[in-house]
Amino acid sequence: MEPETNVKVAGRLRWFVAPLISMLLLGGIYIEWVTGHLPATDAAPYHQAIREEAAKIPLNIEGWIGTEQELPRPAIALLKPNVALSRRYLHVATGNSMSLLFIQCKEARDLYGHHPPSCYPSNGWTAESVEPRDWKIGDLQIPGTEYTFTRSRLDGDARLIVYHFVIRPDGLIERDTEGLRRASADLRKRGFGGAQVQLVFMDTIPETERKAAFQALIPLVLPVIEMVRTKVSR
Repeated sequence: MEPETNVKVAGRLRWFVAPLISMLLLGGIYIEWVTGHLPATDAAPYHQAIREEAAKIPLNIEGWIGTEQELPRPAIALLKPNVALSRRYLHVATGNSMSLLFIQCKEARDLYGHHPPSCYPSNGWTAESVEPRDWKIGDLQIPGTEYTFTRSRLDGDARLIVYHFVIRPDGLIERDTEGLRRASADLRKRGFGGAQVQLVFMDTIPETERKAAFQALIPLVLPVIEMVRTKVSR
């Protein structure tokens, strides 16, 4: 190819490549803006409203005395929660106590490491069984999971029973965090995070009393659950 022809080809390539690079750069900026900045900006009032609703949750109800419990610092660092409600409840009539945990995060991924199959074994508990459960509060169907964990002690084995379910911002309630993980792949939902609820008992509490506790204590957090699950369409 003649030198003059090479110069002409190079000129044409520069004319074509420069706009193409500009388009790619602008496209990358737009995608980063949509996936990174837009959800967080849109979600700010939503997360604030959830904090305000959670602040209204009463500590005590008829027949139950509540005590605030601090989450361990490593759990706070892992979760970076927007709302972290952790309470111990004493049933006045029976003397039995149990823990209620409600966690809502701005980023769904922050919940993945704190669901029961991860957090209890990391604290010395061994998983013994996992069973799907279906509960109902009023007209609300709640699919969840019952976990049993054990730990050896000098005075014998201890056993925990954990009722657990996960709330998505598109209205669905899931048995575990896998559904939340799938939902967070949707750009419309990513900045709205998700929430989880745990009700934790020692296995010395009979199943009938555990069910009664669920019916008594979950309504405490029901208003904030409804606020979490009604933000975005499916």
